[in-house]
Amino acid sequence: MLDFLSGRLQKSLTKMQKSTVISEDDLTSIIRDIKFALLEADVNLLVVKAFISDVKKQVIEQGLTGKLNPQQQFIKILHQNLVKILGNNSQQVIFKKPLSKIILVGLQGSGKTTTAAKLSLFAKNKKHSQKPLLVACDIYRPAAIEQLKQLGKQIGIEVFSQDATPQEIAKNAIQYAQDNDFDLIIFDTAGRLAIDEPLMDELVDLKKIIHPDQILFVTDALSGQDVINVAQVFNDRIKLNGAIITKLDSDARGGSALSITHLLKIPINFIGSGEKISSLEIFHPNRIADRILGMGDVLSFIEQAEQNIDHKQAEKLGKRMLSGNFNLDDLLNSLYQIRKMGKFSKIIKMIPGMAGKINDQQISNAESKIKLYEILISSMTLEERKKPKLLKQSSRKNRIIKGSGRSSSEFNRMLNEFEAMSKKIKDFSGKNNTFEGFFEK
Repeated sequence: MLDFLSGRLQKSLTKMQKSTVISEDDLTSIIRDIKFALLEADVNLLVVKAFISDVKKQVIEQGLTGKLNPQQQFIKILHQNLVKILGNNSQQVIFKKPLSKIILVGLQGSGKTTTAAKLSLFAKNKKHSQKPLLVACDIYRPAAIEQLKQLGKQIGIEVFSQDATPQEIAKNAIQYAQDNDFDLIIFDTAGRLAIDEPLMDELVDLKKIIHPDQILFVTDALSGQDVINVAQVFNDRIKLNGAIITKLDSDARGGSALSITHLLKIPINFIGSGEKISSLEIFHPNRIADRILGMGDVLSFIEQAEQNIDHKQAEKLGKRMLSGNFNLDDLLNSLYQIRKMGKFSKIIKMIPGMAGKINDQQISNAESKIKLYEILISSMTLEERKKPKLLKQSSRKNRIIKGSGRSSSEFNRMLNEFEAMSKKIKDFSGKNNTFEGFFEK
Protein backbone atom coordinates (compact mmCIF):
# COMPACT_ATOMS: atom_id res chain seq x y z
CA MET A 1 0.00 0.00 0.00
CA LEU A 2 2.84 2.38 0.93
CA ASP A 3 4.56 1.55 -2.37
CA PHE A 4 1.45 2.54 -4.33
CA LEU A 5 1.09 5.92 -2.63
CA SER A 6 4.85 6.55 -2.56
CA GLY A 7 5.13 5.88 -6.29
CA ARG A 8 2.29 8.27 -7.13
CA LEU A 9 3.59 11.09 -4.92
CA GLN A 10 7.18 10.79 -6.11
CA LYS A 11 5.98 10.89 -9.71
CA SER A 12 4.22 14.17 -8.90
CA LEU A 13 7.30 15.61 -7.20
CA THR A 14 9.57 14.92 -10.19
CA LYS A 15 7.88 17.84 -11.96
CA MET A 16 9.24 20.15 -9.30
CA GLN A 17 12.77 18.75 -9.50
CA LYS A 18 13.06 19.77 -13.15
CA SER A 19 12.72 23.49 -12.38
CA THR A 20 14.88 25.81 -10.30
CA VAL A 21 12.08 28.36 -9.89
CA ILE A 22 8.47 27.26 -9.35
CA SER A 23 5.58 29.36 -10.62
CA GLU A 24 2.14 29.50 -9.06
CA ASP A 25 0.77 27.46 -11.96
CA ASP A 26 3.47 24.81 -11.40
CA LEU A 27 2.56 24.48 -7.72
CA THR A 28 -1.16 24.34 -8.51
CA SER A 29 -0.49 21.51 -10.98
CA ILE A 30 1.71 19.59 -8.53
CA ILE A 31 -0.78 19.95 -5.67
CA ARG A 32 -3.58 18.76 -7.97
CA ASP A 33 -1.48 15.70 -8.89
CA ILE A 34 -0.88 14.98 -5.21
CA LYS A 35 -4.61 15.27 -4.51
CA PHE A 36 -5.40 12.69 -7.21
CA ALA A 37 -2.59 10.44 -5.95
CA LEU A 38 -4.13 10.39 -2.47
CA LEU A 39 -7.61 9.71 -3.86
CA GLU A 40 -6.23 6.91 -6.05
CA ALA A 41 -4.68 5.40 -2.93
CA ASP A 42 -8.20 5.32 -1.43
CA VAL A 43 -7.53 7.99 1.20
CA ASN A 44 -10.87 9.33 2.45
CA LEU A 45 -12.08 12.43 0.59
CA LEU A 46 -12.49 14.49 3.79
CA VAL A 47 -8.91 13.64 4.78
CA VAL A 48 -7.61 14.58 1.32
CA LYS A 49 -9.44 17.92 1.42
CA ALA A 50 -8.02 18.75 4.86
CA PHE A 51 -4.51 17.72 3.79
CA ILE A 52 -4.55 19.73 0.54
CA SER A 53 -6.03 22.76 2.31
CA ASP A 54 -3.25 22.77 4.92
CA VAL A 55 -0.54 22.27 2.28
CA LYS A 56 -1.87 25.17 0.16
CA LYS A 57 -2.07 27.41 3.20
CA GLN A 58 1.55 26.74 4.19
CA VAL A 59 2.80 27.12 0.61
CA ILE A 60 1.22 30.60 0.50
CA GLU A 61 2.44 31.54 3.99
CA GLN A 62 6.01 30.51 3.19
CA GLY A 63 5.93 32.15 -0.25
CA LEU A 64 7.33 29.22 -2.21
CA THR A 65 6.33 30.56 -5.63
CA GLY A 66 9.20 32.35 -7.34
CA LYS A 67 11.75 31.05 -4.83
CA LEU A 68 14.97 29.44 -5.99
CA ASN A 69 15.06 25.64 -5.47
CA PRO A 70 11.98 25.34 -3.22
CA GLN A 71 11.79 21.54 -3.56
CA GLN A 72 13.06 20.62 -0.09
CA GLN A 73 10.85 23.20 1.59
CA PHE A 74 7.80 21.85 -0.25
CA ILE A 75 8.67 18.25 0.66
CA LYS A 76 9.02 19.38 4.29
CA ILE A 77 5.50 20.85 4.13
CA LEU A 78 4.16 17.59 2.67
CA HIS A 79 5.96 15.57 5.34
CA GLN A 80 4.60 17.68 8.21
CA ASN A 81 1.04 17.37 6.96
CA LEU A 82 1.31 13.64 6.27
CA VAL A 83 2.49 13.15 9.85
CA LYS A 84 -0.43 15.27 11.03
CA ILE A 85 -3.13 13.19 9.30
CA LEU A 86 -1.44 9.98 10.47
CA GLY A 87 -1.66 11.05 14.11
CA ASN A 88 1.48 13.14 14.83
CA ASN A 89 3.05 10.93 17.50
CA SER A 90 3.19 7.17 17.92
CA GLN A 91 0.69 5.95 20.53
CA GLN A 92 2.02 2.84 22.21
CA VAL A 93 -0.22 0.33 23.95
CA ILE A 94 0.26 0.49 27.71
CA PHE A 95 0.68 -2.90 29.36
CA LYS A 96 -0.48 -2.47 32.96
CA LYS A 97 0.62 -4.52 35.95
CA PRO A 98 -0.15 -6.91 37.53
CA LEU A 99 -2.62 -7.98 34.81
CA SER A 100 -3.26 -6.21 31.53
CA LYS A 101 -6.37 -7.08 29.48
CA ILE A 102 -6.70 -6.32 25.76
CA ILE A 103 -9.70 -7.04 23.52
CA LEU A 104 -9.24 -7.28 19.75
CA VAL A 105 -12.34 -6.49 17.67
CA GLY A 106 -13.11 -6.18 13.96
CA LEU A 107 -14.85 -7.77 11.02
CA GLN A 108 -14.27 -11.36 9.91
CA GLY A 109 -11.17 -11.75 7.77
CA SER A 110 -9.43 -8.67 9.13
CA GLY A 111 -6.64 -10.75 10.66
CA LYS A 112 -7.67 -10.60 14.34
CA THR A 113 -6.59 -14.14 15.23
CA THR A 114 -3.12 -13.84 13.70
CA THR A 115 -2.78 -10.35 15.16
CA ALA A 116 -3.63 -11.68 18.64
CA ALA A 117 -0.70 -14.10 18.37
CA LYS A 118 1.58 -11.40 16.95
CA LEU A 119 0.68 -8.99 19.75
CA SER A 120 1.30 -11.58 22.47
CA LEU A 121 4.72 -12.38 20.99
CA PHE A 122 5.53 -8.68 20.65
CA ALA A 123 4.66 -8.10 24.32
CA LYS A 124 6.78 -11.05 25.39
CA ASN A 125 9.79 -10.13 23.24
CA LYS A 126 9.69 -6.51 24.36
CA LYS A 127 9.48 -7.57 28.03
CA HIS A 128 6.04 -5.98 28.45
CA SER A 129 4.80 -9.39 29.56
CA GLN A 130 6.51 -12.35 31.17
CA LYS A 131 3.53 -14.68 30.78
CA PRO A 132 0.82 -13.77 28.22
CA LEU A 133 -2.40 -15.73 27.71
CA LEU A 134 -4.41 -15.90 24.48
CA VAL A 135 -8.18 -16.39 24.87
CA ALA A 136 -10.37 -17.79 22.08
CA CYS A 137 -13.76 -16.06 22.30
CA ASP A 138 -14.78 -16.71 18.70
CA ILE A 139 -17.00 -19.75 19.26
CA TYR A 140 -18.84 -19.32 15.96
CA ARG A 141 -15.86 -20.23 13.83
CA PRO A 142 -14.18 -23.44 15.07
CA ALA A 143 -11.34 -22.85 12.62
CA ALA A 144 -10.47 -19.65 14.49
CA ILE A 145 -10.02 -21.54 17.77
CA GLU A 146 -7.85 -24.17 16.09
CA GLN A 147 -5.85 -21.47 14.31
CA LEU A 148 -5.19 -19.66 17.60
CA LYS A 149 -4.10 -22.92 19.23
CA GLN A 150 -1.69 -23.64 16.37
CA LEU A 151 -0.24 -20.14 16.52
CA GLY A 152 0.08 -20.34 20.30
CA LYS A 153 1.91 -23.64 20.02
CA GLN A 154 4.21 -22.16 17.38
CA ILE A 155 5.30 -19.26 19.61
CA GLY A 156 5.10 -21.03 22.96
CA ILE A 157 2.15 -19.06 24.36
CA GLU A 158 -0.79 -20.76 26.10
CA VAL A 159 -4.27 -20.55 24.60
CA PHE A 160 -7.40 -20.67 26.79
CA SER A 161 -10.56 -22.09 25.20
CA GLN A 162 -13.77 -23.70 26.47
CA ASP A 163 -17.03 -25.12 25.17
CA ALA A 164 -19.06 -22.23 26.57
CA THR A 165 -20.48 -18.82 25.67
CA PRO A 166 -18.01 -15.98 24.95
CA GLN A 167 -19.10 -14.29 28.17
CA GLU A 168 -18.42 -17.43 30.25
CA ILE A 169 -15.10 -17.99 28.49
CA ALA A 170 -13.98 -14.43 29.25
CA LYS A 171 -14.97 -14.67 32.93
CA ASN A 172 -13.29 -18.06 33.38
CA ALA A 173 -10.16 -16.95 31.49
CA ILE A 174 -9.65 -14.01 33.85
CA GLN A 175 -9.95 -16.29 36.88
CA TYR A 176 -7.55 -18.79 35.27
CA ALA A 177 -5.04 -16.02 34.53
CA GLN A 178 -5.18 -14.71 38.10
CA ASP A 179 -4.77 -18.20 39.56
CA ASN A 180 -1.77 -19.00 37.34
CA ASP A 181 0.19 -15.73 37.43
CA PHE A 182 -0.42 -14.55 33.87
CA ASP A 183 0.27 -10.83 33.44
CA LEU A 184 -1.40 -10.22 30.06
CA ILE A 185 -4.63 -11.52 28.49
CA ILE A 186 -5.45 -10.95 24.83
CA PHE A 187 -9.04 -11.77 23.87
CA ASP A 188 -9.67 -12.81 20.25
CA THR A 189 -13.35 -11.99 19.68
CA ALA A 190 -15.77 -13.08 16.97
CA GLY A 191 -16.02 -11.19 13.72
CA ARG A 192 -18.83 -10.94 11.22
CA LEU A 193 -18.98 -10.31 7.49
CA ALA A 194 -20.86 -7.12 8.36
CA ILE A 195 -21.91 -5.20 11.46
CA ASP A 196 -24.93 -6.70 13.23
CA GLU A 197 -26.65 -6.07 16.55
CA PRO A 198 -25.98 -9.50 18.14
CA LEU A 199 -22.25 -9.00 17.52
CA MET A 200 -22.24 -5.54 19.08
CA ASP A 201 -24.37 -6.66 22.04
CA GLU A 202 -21.93 -9.51 22.68
CA LEU A 203 -18.97 -7.09 22.64
CA VAL A 204 -20.77 -4.76 25.04
CA ASP A 205 -21.25 -7.73 27.40
CA LEU A 206 -17.60 -8.74 27.08
CA LYS A 207 -16.45 -5.21 27.86
CA LYS A 208 -18.53 -5.20 31.07
CA ILE A 209 -17.13 -8.59 32.14
CA ILE A 210 -13.49 -8.02 31.19
CA HIS A 211 -13.01 -4.33 32.11
CA PRO A 212 -10.28 -4.11 29.45
CA ASP A 213 -7.34 -1.74 29.57
CA GLN A 214 -7.42 -1.48 25.78
CA ILE A 215 -9.91 -2.27 23.01
CA LEU A 216 -8.12 -2.36 19.67
CA PHE A 217 -9.85 -2.34 16.28
CA VAL A 218 -8.18 -4.66 13.75
CA THR A 219 -8.61 -3.89 10.06
CA ASP A 220 -6.63 -4.65 6.95
CA ALA A 221 -5.22 -2.48 4.20
CA LEU A 222 -7.49 -4.26 1.73
CA SER A 223 -10.55 -2.62 3.31
CA GLY A 224 -12.38 -0.02 1.27
CA GLN A 225 -13.99 3.22 2.38
CA ASP A 226 -16.61 1.36 4.42
CA VAL A 227 -13.97 0.64 7.07
CA ILE A 228 -14.48 4.18 8.39
CA ASN A 229 -18.19 3.53 9.02
CA VAL A 230 -17.42 0.14 10.57
CA ALA A 231 -14.85 1.65 12.93
CA GLN A 232 -17.33 4.39 13.82
CA VAL A 233 -19.99 1.82 14.84
CA PHE A 234 -17.50 -0.07 17.02
CA ASN A 235 -16.32 3.20 18.56
CA ASP A 236 -19.86 4.37 19.30
CA ARG A 237 -20.79 1.11 21.07
CA ILE A 238 -17.65 0.07 22.94
CA LYS A 239 -15.23 3.04 22.68
CA LEU A 240 -12.07 2.04 20.85
CA ASN A 241 -8.64 2.89 22.25
CA GLY A 242 -6.66 2.27 19.10
CA ALA A 243 -6.28 0.37 15.85
CA ILE A 244 -4.02 -2.19 14.21
CA ILE A 245 -3.71 -2.23 10.41
CA THR A 246 -2.80 -5.59 8.91
CA LYS A 247 -1.50 -6.49 5.43
CA LEU A 248 0.15 -3.09 4.97
CA ASP A 249 2.77 -4.82 2.82
CA SER A 250 0.12 -5.86 0.28
CA ASP A 251 -0.46 -4.23 -3.11
CA ALA A 252 -3.75 -2.79 -1.89
CA ARG A 253 -4.23 0.96 -2.01
CA GLY A 254 -5.31 0.98 1.62
CA GLY A 255 -5.53 4.73 2.21
CA SER A 256 -8.93 4.31 3.83
CA ALA A 257 -7.39 2.41 6.75
CA LEU A 258 -4.86 5.20 7.26
CA SER A 259 -7.76 7.70 7.35
CA ILE A 260 -9.10 6.29 10.63
CA THR A 261 -6.90 8.41 12.89
CA HIS A 262 -7.77 11.74 11.29
CA LEU A 263 -11.52 11.10 11.04
CA LEU A 264 -12.23 9.24 14.28
CA LYS A 265 -9.32 10.48 16.43
CA ILE A 266 -8.37 6.86 17.11
CA PRO A 267 -4.60 6.27 17.08
CA ILE A 268 -3.06 3.52 14.98
CA ASN A 269 -0.92 1.55 17.44
CA PHE A 270 0.55 -1.19 15.26
CA ILE A 271 0.92 -2.26 11.66
CA GLY A 272 1.29 -5.80 10.37
CA SER A 273 3.76 -5.84 7.51
CA GLY A 274 4.38 -9.48 6.72
CA GLU A 275 3.30 -13.07 7.22
CA LYS A 276 5.83 -13.86 9.95
CA ILE A 277 4.47 -13.95 13.51
CA SER A 278 7.20 -11.46 14.43
CA SER A 279 6.13 -8.95 11.75
CA LEU A 280 4.22 -6.52 13.95
CA GLU A 281 5.59 -2.99 14.17
CA ILE A 282 4.75 0.01 16.31
CA PHE A 283 3.10 2.61 14.09
CA HIS A 284 5.29 5.72 13.85
CA PRO A 285 3.57 8.45 11.78
CA ASN A 286 6.84 10.23 11.00
CA ARG A 287 8.48 7.03 9.74
CA ILE A 288 5.48 6.17 7.56
CA ALA A 289 5.59 9.70 6.11
CA ASP A 290 9.30 9.17 5.40
CA ARG A 291 8.53 5.97 3.50
CA ILE A 292 5.67 7.53 1.53
CA LEU A 293 7.92 10.40 0.40
CA GLY A 294 10.77 8.04 -0.50
CA MET A 295 13.00 9.30 2.33
CA GLY A 296 13.66 5.83 3.73
CA ASP A 297 13.17 4.70 7.31
CA VAL A 298 16.53 4.33 9.03
CA LEU A 299 15.15 3.76 12.54
CA SER A 300 12.90 0.88 11.44
CA PHE A 301 15.82 -0.55 9.45
CA ILE A 302 18.00 -0.50 12.58
CA GLU A 303 15.22 -2.08 14.67
CA GLN A 304 14.76 -4.85 12.10
CA ALA A 305 18.50 -5.51 12.14
CA GLU A 306 18.65 -5.59 15.95
CA GLN A 307 15.75 -8.06 16.14
CA ASN A 308 16.90 -10.45 13.43
CA ILE A 309 20.66 -10.30 13.01
CA ASP A 310 23.07 -12.47 14.99
CA HIS A 311 25.33 -9.74 16.39
CA LYS A 312 28.25 -12.04 17.20
CA GLN A 313 28.13 -13.45 13.68
CA ALA A 314 27.88 -9.95 12.20
CA GLU A 315 30.86 -8.72 14.24
CA LYS A 316 32.92 -11.72 13.18
CA LEU A 317 31.94 -11.16 9.55
CA GLY A 318 32.80 -7.47 9.78
CA LYS A 319 36.29 -8.24 11.03
CA ARG A 320 36.84 -10.73 8.22
CA MET A 321 35.67 -8.21 5.63
CA LEU A 322 37.96 -5.50 7.01
CA SER A 323 40.90 -7.90 6.94
CA GLY A 324 40.12 -8.79 3.32
CA ASN A 325 39.45 -12.45 4.14
CA PHE A 326 35.98 -12.82 2.66
CA ASN A 327 35.04 -16.27 1.36
CA LEU A 328 31.93 -18.02 0.08
CA ASP A 329 31.02 -19.27 3.55
CA ASP A 330 31.00 -15.65 4.74
CA LEU A 331 28.81 -14.70 1.78
CA LEU A 332 26.35 -17.49 2.57
CA ASN A 333 26.11 -16.34 6.20
CA SER A 334 25.58 -12.75 4.99
CA LEU A 335 22.71 -13.85 2.76
CA TYR A 336 21.10 -15.73 5.66
CA GLN A 337 21.29 -12.56 7.78
CA ILE A 338 19.66 -10.51 5.01
CA ARG A 339 16.87 -13.06 4.62
CA LYS A 340 16.13 -13.00 8.36
CA MET A 341 15.35 -9.29 8.14
CA GLY A 342 12.37 -9.94 5.85
CA LYS A 343 11.50 -9.24 2.24
CA PHE A 344 14.35 -7.67 0.32
CA SER A 345 11.98 -5.14 -1.26
CA LYS A 346 10.93 -3.98 2.20
CA ILE A 347 14.52 -3.62 3.43
CA ILE A 348 15.66 -1.65 0.38
CA LYS A 349 12.87 0.90 0.74
CA MET A 350 13.93 1.63 4.32
CA ILE A 351 17.31 2.89 3.10
CA PRO A 352 17.29 6.67 2.41
CA GLY A 353 17.71 7.57 -1.24
CA MET A 354 17.00 4.06 -2.53
CA ALA A 355 13.26 4.46 -3.15
CA GLY A 356 12.65 5.28 -6.78
CA LYS A 357 16.23 4.47 -7.78
CA ILE A 358 15.73 0.72 -7.79
CA ASN A 359 12.67 -0.55 -9.60
CA ASP A 360 10.62 -3.66 -8.88
CA GLN A 361 12.34 -5.64 -11.63
CA GLN A 362 15.78 -4.89 -10.17
CA ILE A 363 14.58 -5.93 -6.71
CA SER A 364 13.15 -9.13 -8.17
CA ASN A 365 16.51 -9.78 -9.87
CA ALA A 366 18.29 -9.25 -6.56
CA GLU A 367 15.97 -11.66 -4.71
CA SER A 368 16.42 -14.27 -7.45
CA LYS A 369 20.17 -13.84 -7.28
CA ILE A 370 20.21 -14.31 -3.51
CA LYS A 371 18.27 -17.57 -3.90
CA LEU A 372 20.63 -18.72 -6.67
CA TYR A 373 23.71 -17.94 -4.57
CA GLU A 374 22.27 -19.83 -1.59
CA ILE A 375 21.47 -22.90 -3.70
CA LEU A 376 24.91 -23.02 -5.35
CA ILE A 377 26.94 -22.29 -2.22
CA SER A 378 24.90 -24.76 -0.14
CA SER A 379 25.86 -27.47 -2.65
CA MET A 380 29.56 -26.92 -1.87
CA THR A 381 31.59 -28.54 0.89
CA LEU A 382 32.76 -26.34 3.77
CA GLU A 383 36.31 -26.61 2.45
CA GLU A 384 35.20 -25.37 -0.98
CA ARG A 385 33.31 -22.46 0.56
CA LYS A 386 36.36 -21.43 2.56
CA LYS A 387 38.80 -21.99 -0.33
CA PRO A 388 37.02 -20.76 -3.49
CA LYS A 389 40.11 -21.43 -5.60
CA LEU A 390 39.30 -25.14 -5.37
CA LEU A 391 36.25 -24.45 -7.54
CA LYS A 392 38.48 -24.01 -10.57
CA GLN A 393 38.72 -27.81 -10.66
CA SER A 394 36.24 -29.11 -13.25
CA SER A 395 35.28 -32.20 -11.19
CA ARG A 396 34.22 -30.03 -8.24
CA LYS A 397 32.43 -27.58 -10.49
CA ASN A 398 30.48 -30.35 -12.26
CA ARG A 399 29.50 -31.97 -8.96
CA ILE A 400 28.13 -28.68 -7.59
CA ILE A 401 26.22 -27.88 -10.79
CA LYS A 402 24.65 -31.34 -10.82
CA GLY A 403 23.84 -31.29 -7.09
CA SER A 404 22.29 -27.82 -7.19
CA GLY A 405 20.29 -28.37 -10.37
CA ARG A 406 21.64 -25.11 -11.81
CA SER A 407 23.44 -24.44 -15.08
CA SER A 408 27.14 -24.04 -15.82
CA SER A 409 26.61 -20.42 -16.89
CA GLU A 410 24.86 -19.61 -13.58
CA PHE A 411 27.73 -21.17 -11.64
CA ASN A 412 30.38 -19.25 -13.62
CA ARG A 413 28.48 -16.00 -13.27
CA MET A 414 28.11 -16.44 -9.50
CA LEU A 415 31.84 -17.17 -9.15
CA ASN A 416 32.83 -14.17 -11.29
CA GLU A 417 30.57 -11.85 -9.31
CA PHE A 418 31.90 -13.20 -6.02
CA GLU A 419 35.49 -12.58 -7.16
CA ALA A 420 34.59 -9.02 -8.17
CA MET A 421 32.88 -8.54 -4.80
CA SER A 422 35.92 -9.89 -2.95
CA LYS A 423 38.16 -7.47 -4.80
CA LYS A 424 35.92 -4.57 -3.84
CA ILE A 425 36.01 -5.62 -0.21
CA LYS A 426 39.80 -5.68 -0.29
CA ASP A 427 39.80 -2.22 -1.84
CA PHE A 428 37.11 -1.19 0.63
CA SER A 429 36.22 2.51 0.88
CA GLY A 430 33.15 4.41 2.04
CA LYS A 431 32.11 5.12 -1.55
CA ASN A 432 31.98 1.51 -2.65
CA ASN A 433 28.70 -0.35 -2.63
CA THR A 434 29.60 -3.99 -2.02
CA PHE A 435 26.23 -5.30 -3.17
CA GLU A 436 25.73 -3.13 -6.24
CA GLY A 437 26.12 -6.17 -8.49
CA PHE A 438 22.83 -7.54 -7.20
CA PHE A 439 20.89 -4.79 -8.96
CA GLU A 440 20.68 -5.15 -12.70
CA LYS A 441 18.94 -2.90 -15.15
